[in-house]
Amino acid sequence: MTLRVRRPASLILAAFIAMGVTTPSALADPVGSGQVAADPTLGLRDLGVDPTLSFYGLEGTQSLVIPVPQGVAPAALTASVELPFTLRRELPFDPPVGSFTVLQNGRTISRVDLPGADNGPIRLPLTGAEVRDNAFAVSIRTNLLPPEGYCIADGSTPLRLNGVAVEFTGTERAPATVADFLPPVLQRLTRHAHRNGIRILASADDHVPGHRELSEAPDWKQTFPEHCMRGTPGQRKIAETHLRNPMVIEPEPRDPVELAAEVRAHDGDILFHKHWFDVFTNPNLLPVLDALGPDRVILYGVALDVCDKYAIEGLLAHRPGLPITLVTDAVRAIDADAAPALLSDWERRGVRLATSAEVLAA
Repeated sequence: MTLRVRRPASLILAAFIAMGVTTPSALADPVGSGQVAADPTLGLRDLGVDPTLSFYGLEGTQSLVIPVPQGVAPAALTASVELPFTLRRELPFDPPVGSFTVLQNGRTISRVDLPGADNGPIRLPLTGAEVRDNAFAVSIRTNLLPPEGYCIADGSTPLRLNGVAVEFTGTERAPATVADFLPPVLQRLTRHAHRNGIRILASADDHVPGHRELSEAPDWKQTFPEHCMRGTPGQRKIAETHLRNPMVIEPEPRDPVELAAEVRAHDGDILFHKHWFDVFTNPNLLPVLDALGPDRVILYGVALDVCDKYAIEGLLAHRPGLPITLVTDAVRAIDADAAPALLSDWERRGVRLATSAEVLAA
């Protein structure tokens, strides 16, 4: 489940359950093929990551985990360099007064000198960076060598990289099936939230053996095979729904007053863990909703007839006056035959059905 909030308060609620399930409907209905973007460049904000990196002192380090769209590989980080105030008095410097080093697992990926002017551009190559689980992780280290008489080690004047973006090589492919089509739609909705400062609230199953939802003989309604097992790649959210600085809220009851204060102070997305597909079994959801005070809910994700169903039914029951929009091309049901009746019933009860294009245009 994913929620996003801004003022005036708006909320997007999405349910995601990565079960490794293939259904006939997921393999049918081709929606096109071909190429959609060659060598794309994406800002860190678009990818759910803060686009400003600050480095304090003579040697500073920042670590990044960046999602990678399918079909492409990371080529370089680009940004503008904001020098510490005490280094701006006499520019340009020659020779350079420092460098950036990009590392992955202790291995140097690239090293680039600081530009000779404040707010100058920089490009940090990423060739050779290893991608795992649709993301790559690197550390960026600064090494400043200021001229004699320049003191920048007081911790108050950082070196900054502003407007950080990632250049990719390769081609994002247009989807050829419904199973291919859904992640890009989820990605567009998630990027839209991050671009517009809308906080996302998400949910994810977090299972261990013995949870009542798990069964070796599942009925596919109340029980399912092992999925989203804690500590495994299958428990992670897919790269297309990467969260920005998420605050994780476990399903153990929290003090509502303290939780509300933490949520209001948190600058980032929120992730609700759950041990049952009904997100309202996390008792902290309603206190968080009340703290954020949304004026509408937009829901997207999977599965329509499980997690989405319980999210919508819970909202209708617990917050009946809150407008709900379901993004019809950003949801899929495990039982495709169940979808028409669910959609018809929800629409009759006041849930608005809209496409992602309509939501993004609004």
